[in-house]
Amino acid sequence: MVQGLGIILACQLVGDLLVTIGRLPIPAPVCGMLLLLMGLLAYGSVPESLARAADGLTSNMSLLFVPAGVGAVTQLGVIHLHASTIALVLAAGSLLTLIATAGVVEVMSWCIAALQRWSATRSLRGHGRSHEGPSHPQRLS
Repeated sequence: MVQGLGIILACQLVGDLLVTIGRLPIPAPVCGMLLLLMGLLAYGSVPESLARAADGLTSNMSLLFVPAGVGAVTQLGVIHLHASTIALVLAAGSLLTLIATAGVVEVMSWCIAALQRWSATRSLRGHGRSHEGPSHPQRLS
């Protein structure tokens, strides 16, 4: 397990160094996780010590939320003072996320339908068949 934690921390350290020295626009933990992923893909499997360390960390992950909860409780006065602004921002953010998600689904469904039409017409060329599919994009259900 100590060796597994060492691997995780080494990837974190190298990721932090790469981001700091290279001035990369990604968070250091993400870079460290990508390095760990590349290492695991190159190795071909997850070493037993790394699996045990990861299991130990994820089984105690709820402890990582305690400081955030304590911080929220200690700042209840500030939260209460700005409650209407916080509620407005949360509602607007949720609405914008919903609109953006619907837009992405709409665009992707149009792209998928166009790709299917293109693929069907391309595969039917030279076979003497006609395309009988819809000429407009279909919505995903």
